[in-house]
Amino acid sequence: MSKTHDGKNGKHESNGKAIFQNSQASHELLGLPAAQRALLAKQLIASLDETEMEDVEALWVREAEARYAEIENGVVDCQPVDEALKEAREKLK
Repeated sequence: MSKTHDGKNGKHESNGKAIFQNSQASHELLGLPAAQRALLAKQLIASLDETEMEDVEALWVREAEARYAEIENGVVDCQPVDEALKEAREKLK
């Protein structure tokens, strides 16, 4: 991850996004009582988790669709789950 710092305005850039360390908003937020900052941090982290989960879900949908297409096109051979589990257990012995 590349980061640059512009000493003139306190701006850091990371992956093309700018973070203003000396902004009015950051000073106000850091001035909040600890409990309010903790709640805000929790809400911010939750918003990141939601975005990440949406990305993960989209990836799984794409993977499931690709696997289904492989089955439908005869690219892979399927076997009943009980047989697959039996084989796996035998290999683990």
